[in-house]
Amino acid sequence: MDNLVIRSDQLLESEAAPLRVTLNGQQYSAATAFGYNGALNVSRVAPALGPAAGGTQLRVHGYSFEGGIASEYACRFGSAELGWQQVPATLHAGYDELGRKNEPLLRCVSPAPPSGAAAARHARLQVSSNGQQFTSTSLPYFYHPHPVVEAVAPAAGPTEGGTLVRVYGSHLHGGPLAALPAGGDASRARGEASPAGHSTSRLCRFGDSGEAVAASHDATHGALLCRTPADGALAALGALPVSVTLNAEHFTAQPAAPTFTRYAPPRPA
Repeated sequence: MDNLVIRSDQLLESEAAPLRVTLNGQQYSAATAFGYNGALNVSRVAPALGPAAGGTQLRVHGYSFEGGIASEYACRFGSAELGWQQVPATLHAGYDELGRKNEPLLRCVSPAPPSGAAAARHARLQVSSNGQQFTSTSLPYFYHPHPVVEAVAPAAGPTEGGTLVRVYGSHLHGGPLAALPAGGDASRARGEASPAGHSTSRLCRFGDSGEAVAASHDATHGALLCRTPADGALAALGALPVSVTLNAEHFTAQPAAPTFTRYAPPRPA
């Protein structure tokens, strides 16, 4: 006999317990350690949405994460109705907004949704420290179609920034979770805030390496609204490709993206 399947009993405290097996009810093997952990609980995930193709780097916050085996931590996405997609997770130290060590967090990468159906856009997220027992609590996670930028107006503005730009295209809303900060609430961990402390997960970027600026959704025109940043460092002139993201992470990358042209501000004679 090479393997035995054993179902563990419950224990009220988190600790290691000796585990022995027998084939005849009398002679037991040497003991090996089996660890009992407190029940895991999840409190928030950042970002809370991502493209339907998957690939979003997530940070899952909660408590009682410690004590598991590194190779057995997991996240799963879906529901009882849709089915579940399970992916590996890793345990990391967590910090509060003042840089003090806080509860650990789990990191995992979102898979594609459990189903290609539109209903799969609204999934639940659970975590586990052993790949079997997942949290009884879960968090909402939203899959959105990848946005496409089709036009910007106006298409030019001065290098000093401040131009209000409407970005038109497809799938620019991202659902209600896109209006939340990418880093979560005020207790988000050090280094987990959205870029430049933005109050939204929707961002615009002018140029492939330009500064990301906050965007809001204009429901009347179906566009994103953002203001161009100042370019005092380089005062770059010329056309810059415009890209957007709905979760502060995945920016659009189009071969022929619409551009915004910077020009030197006019000076009175």
